[in-house]
Amino acid sequence: MSEKVWKKKEKGEHGFISYRKRRYLIAMGSYVLTGLGIFVIGLLTNHMSPKNMGSVLAMLMSLPFAKAAVGFLILAPYKDVSEENYKKIDGLCKPGVMLYSDLVFTSTEKVMNLSFLAETDGTVIGLVGKPNQNVQYIEEYLGKGIRNWGYSYSFRLYQDEGEFIKEMGKLEPKDIPVEEKKQVKDYLMSLIVC
Repeated sequence: MSEKVWKKKEKGEHGFISYRKRRYLIAMGSYVLTGLGIFVIGLLTNHMSPKNMGSVLAMLMSLPFAKAAVGFLILAPYKDVSEENYKKIDGLCKPGVMLYSDLVFTSTEKVMNLSFLAETDGTVIGLVGKPNQNVQYIEEYLGKGIRNWGYSYSFRLYQDEGEFIKEMGKLEPKDIPVEEKKQVKDYLMSLIVC
């Protein structure tokens, strides 16, 4: 595989969903192999008796396996934005606009997917990724948090890519304190499934 596929991706970077899926699958495989290896070594060193410390350690490998499996299952229904679409939207960004893509957010009740999130001083706009999501819930949930951390920020969510593109053309930075901008970015990044 190419180096680009295996390059580490950060939250909000294009290709993050497929990168994390691969990482979770590799982690699950390594936990299974490690657990089996520990179990077999325990059997061989204890005259084929399964009642040994190796069995206990092998069973403990199920905990990190379960964590990786849950992460994979959360991301499984979602996919990355196409390279072509990403380049198109990225090309529309004015200086000072941060573009995040391939986002999967979680709340206590729902898993939410956004294709894009554009953030500039004072404004955050997003494009819903997967159809048939409760847009009102996503807008209320993210909007409440953004306004909680960034008092001067406005938030809007779009289902139509054309409307999102039109709104991106209107994005203009406002005079926002640096600390407030950092808090909003940190809040958004903290919600992304990793």
